[in-house]
Amino acid sequence: MSEGQPSTSMDGTLRARYLRMLDRGGWYETVVFGEADPLPNYSLVLEAQRLVLLDLRHQAGRGELVALRDTLQRDLRFWRMVLASADGLIGKMIAVAAIRNHFILANLALHELPAANVTEAVPAEWQRPLSDAERSMWRAMAGEYQFAKRLLREARVQPEDGDEAGGI
Repeated sequence: MSEGQPSTSMDGTLRARYLRMLDRGGWYETVVFGEADPLPNYSLVLEAQRLVLLDLRHQAGRGELVALRDTLQRDLRFWRMVLASADGLIGKMIAVAAIRNHFILANLALHELPAANVTEAVPAEWQRPLSDAERSMWRAMAGEYQFAKRLLREARVQPEDGDEAGGI
């Protein structure tokens, strides 16, 4: 919760669900295959992440280094997993945005600590370089290819109003 803002039950629910999500061992992305299919709503997930990471400022102020480090470790590990296993560009972009949020908001929490305690609060995940799978665009581009292929196939099969069947 940000300073000066009252916490709502929705904020608490978002935080709790987000923290449970961080313990997931895998990521399965539902790839959108139709132009009318709704896109996943990632805004609540990113809002929950912001709430959780902003709460870390209070933990840092209380000297709760282990809890701070554990939450940072879990958060970054989860989003790196998503980055590596995203099956489309949207999932990949959301993971990048979440990792960016992670470092920006974690930096705010670490500024609350005495300089001597910062090193102890930094999670090991921060020291691990990005893997080939995390940097690769192959998986995401394969998902985008499948999406485009399916859209083109459907456009060829389903005629527009007044068009002949089979035309694009």
